[in-house]
Amino acid sequence: MDGCRRLFKALAISFSTMTLFTGITPLYGSSLQYAGPAPLVWGWVVVAFFTWFVGIAMAEICSSFPTTGSLYFWAAHLAGPVWGPFASWCCAWLETIGLIAGIGTQAYAGSQVLQSIILLCTGTNKGGGYLAPRGVFLAMYVGLTIIWAILNTFALNVIAFIDIISMWWQEILLLHEHLLKNGGLNDFIVELRSQGVVLYDVMGKVYTMAKDQIGCRFLQEKFTEGDPEDIEKIFCEIISYIVEIMIDPFRNYLVQKLLEVCNEDQRMCILCAVTGKTSELFRISCDMHRYALPICYDVLLLFMGMQVCLVNVTGE
Repeated sequence: MDGCRRLFKALAISFSTMTLFTGITPLYGSSLQYAGPAPLVWGWVVVAFFTWFVGIAMAEICSSFPTTGSLYFWAAHLAGPVWGPFASWCCAWLETIGLIAGIGTQAYAGSQVLQSIILLCTGTNKGGGYLAPRGVFLAMYVGLTIIWAILNTFALNVIAFIDIISMWWQEILLLHEHLLKNGGLNDFIVELRSQGVVLYDVMGKVYTMAKDQIGCRFLQEKFTEGDPEDIEKIFCEIISYIVEIMIDPFRNYLVQKLLEVCNEDQRMCILCAVTGKTSELFRISCDMHRYALPICYDVLLLFMGMQVCLVNVTGE
């Protein structure tokens, strides 16, 4: 029974190291921005596959030398009596530097996620949400590091308990989110389709629906139906976020469909939203996947009657 508890605690430690809070979520945004959806998904698969070989090799060594302080012990024995002390010394210092860098990296990533949580809880970036300035962000970073230092110094048993709670907490929340998303939103949209409910029932939530793949599909169906009143309702709720939707790899098609069905005044509003601020054009030109460039190009040509060239960061 004690052996099972130790194994479970070891699993909880590994699971917490790869936690959504400090392991996956901070990397997701950069990977999606600079690589795209396909490399993001398959990159995890390929790296995970080759990481298995590292784990298998370490498991083989561990089964031969099952001891505490294993890294230094393994290095000393595998290097032999001549180079053993030096190899053990190098291994110890590399491990120490790696742990220091790892703690700093996780504290920084945790601060980023915490800042995003605060921003979303108080509103969005455009909706008056609180975005922590550099000083507050640094305070969060230092605060997380100090909390971890205190726990590791005075409360090792508490850390094991927190790791177990963290593992179950993430599993339960992910399961709940999966059921809520696939049960709640899907059922809601199926109900809308089956009963023919108009957009009036989702007024104020159109942008939220646009962030979901199924909800975005529902809105596109409304465009296809061609009801000017429904188009106007959707347009009014997403126009403030039009550039954000244009550069989104999953939602940009919604704007393409909107351009096909909207009237001249609505197209002019889209043009003003795109060209009204230099920062918005900069966001579009810096979109490495250029999802928004064809849309922006069509809008500008439509009103200016001449060829407009937007140069992105690749120089194309």
